[in-house]
Amino acid sequence: MLAGSTATHTVSATVKSSATGTLSEHGDRDRAGRGHRREQQQLRTDDTTITLSSDLAVETDNGKTSVNAGASDTYAIVVTNNGPRT
Repeated sequence: MLAGSTATHTVSATVKSSATGTLSEHGDRDRAGRGHRREQQQLRTDDTTITLSSDLAVETDNGKTSVNAGASDTYAIVVTNNGPRT
């Protein structure tokens, strides 16, 4: 590359919804030294923590406003996943 010029490389990817941990990107740039020897000039790292997210709604209902002491009762429990995708 010419002095003062820049180059950009873009990478896009989708992270699986089951992924955990850290995404790490490492890059270095070299410069030619005397005698064509390569010297590492700089190492750059970018770490991104994967954060899980969800939007769950939970509803319970037994369809009654009262129940007798000692009597059995049944509740319906409904869990709705409002996203993101699984």
